[in-house]
Amino acid sequence: MLIYNAEFDTRLMIESFEAHFDDFDDDSDELYEYVDQVNRLTVECVMQTYANLIDSPRWVKLASAAGREIAHRALDDCRACLEVVKKCYMPNFGEAHAEKVKLVNIYKRNMERINTLSEELAERTAQNKELFAAIFGVPSETKKETATAIAELGDYDTDDDLPF
Repeated sequence: MLIYNAEFDTRLMIESFEAHFDDFDDDSDELYEYVDQVNRLTVECVMQTYANLIDSPRWVKLASAAGREIAHRALDDCRACLEVVKKCYMPNFGEAHAEKVKLVNIYKRNMERINTLSEELAERTAQNKELFAAIFGVPSETKKETATAIAELGDYDTDDDLPF
């Protein structure tokens, strides 16, 4: 998440939750979950990056960086932050680029899920090898051998139907 003055804004988000502490049930961890979500955000400070890019010894106000007056409302601040990012990093950034960013994020999430599923598949495969050895008294060597042995077992609806 890109934020202009990230340290200030993340602190304000947490303080906003804490200001409503009495609105949460005493037994509830809901407030702490919200604070934890803010703390787990991946945040980059546009203000600090901009100051570094222009070799400023101090951080630059958003209005100065954007080159215009800022209403200091959430939407206008977001738009001004985007203007600074576009100006500094990729001046011709447009809707097509934004769509590609969305697609890259979906791709990354899919890859993370595939990796998780691959790990789970490997764990279940190892477990099945152990189960095969326990059932047949020998380790399974090939898929064909395993399939043949399982087919010989037949279909059993309950434990009472098993031949052992």
